[in-house]
Formats: sequence, C-alpha cells, structure tokens
Amino acid sequence: MLTSQPIKDFISAARAYCMFIETDLGHDPRQFLRTVQKDLLTLYRAGLDLPDITPATTINLEANDHKIHMDRVRRMITDHLPLNRYWNTLNMLQVNEPTQVSTGDLIDDLAAIYLDLKRGLLLFEAHDNSTKEEAIWEFRFGYEKHWGNRCMDALHVIHRYLSANQ
Repeated sequence: MLTSQPIKDFISAARAYCMFIETDLGHDPRQFLRTVQKDLLTLYRAGLDLPDITPATTINLEANDHKIHMDRVRRMITDHLPLNRYWNTLNMLQVNEPTQVSTGDLIDDLAAIYLDLKRGLLLFEAHDNSTKEEAIWEFRFGYEKHWGNRCMDALHVIHRYLSANQ
C-alpha cells in the first residue's frame, strides 16, 4: 500500500509545494500566487485519495523540526505576497445564525501548510514502513483537520485576488 499511486501522487505534490516555497526563483507576486494556486489545487486533489490507515506506532512529528527553517520559509512567503490579511467566516455552515467573522492570514496559511507537509515528508523519507505509515496518517489527518482547511482558505483568497487584479 505504501507504494500505491495515490500515495506517490500525494508525495510528489507535497514535495513540489515544499520545494517551491523553499526556493526563491525570482517570481513576481502574481507568478508566485499562480504557482502556489496550482500547487495547492494539486495537493488538495491528491489529499482526497490518501488511504485511511492506522499506523502501528505514534511518532513525534516535531522531532525533525530542527531540519525545518521556518523563519526562512516565512520570509520567502512574505517577500512574494502582494496581500496578507483577509476576512474569514467562522460559521459558514450555520446559515440561520448571525455571521461570525475573523481575519485570516495568508502568510500563516501557506507557512502552516508547508510545516505540516514538510514534517510528514521528513517522516516518509525514513526507510521503515511504520514511520511511512505514520506519515501517511498525518497527511490524511492534516488534510481533514488542518492543512486542508488552510488550503481551501488560501485558494479562495488567491482566486479572489487574482480575479480582481488582472
């Protein structure tokens, strides 16, 4: 199962997103947003097909954080974004309730997605199957509970920005 096509597709998409965020290719803000938009769409789509597995062990995801340079990643994202803050509806499914609004942070969204994916990739690149299973579980859990939500928020904001600034 760890070599199934859905897992290969997801790992490829996660690596592409992380590599793009880590690498300054001199993109102007619009090019940066378009590439991030495409990468996030690919990630979200690939996340739909991740298998629901239960790993044999639980591993501390933060154990490899010393290998992740979040200050540099946040700076790279910040340097390329033409926008940051946006309005977000907290209770969008409760249409009979008063709307609760907060502000979102696109830098934080993109950085949080990166961190979730990078932590999982570092686990997945280990050579034992139990660690890879934990990584797949984390990817799936994050898709359903964390980075998937941030991905959708970011895609919405990026789409609106690009549409309004053609």
